[in-house]
Amino acid sequence: MMALACLDMLQSSDASIWFFAAVLSYPCTELVRVMVNRLLRKRSPFAADNSHVHNKVFAALKRAGCSALLANSLTGLIVSGLFSVLPTYLALSGVLPWTSPWWFVYFLAGVALHLILSLLSRQKLRPRYSDVG
Repeated sequence: MMALACLDMLQSSDASIWFFAAVLSYPCTELVRVMVNRLLRKRSPFAADNSHVHNKVFAALKRAGCSALLANSLTGLIVSGLFSVLPTYLALSGVLPWTSPWWFVYFLAGVALHLILSLLSRQKLRPRYSDVG
């Protein structure tokens, strides 16, 4: 839905395509990263597991002593805040206008941040489902 809304806004405004790339950087980077990692490990790219960045952030917060509820809430705030709320705020406030070419740099920084967060925990998280078949 978000991607379709971004395409509609792109067509009806003069906003930089890189703004929309910045807003969508988390789900797109996450999808590609997880699928590539699974393929490199000779697993189905569609297999379920807990190797997602939000799972790793949640696990790190739990290890830091947060309750499950607090860790879950903070994970949502961190991921949505960094990858959706912040770029939207910057665009709406005019700090970084919709049309700015600097959104490309912001997009690259978002991808880099996402990859850094993915390295947050090298600990193998327990798979949600086993790969039977």
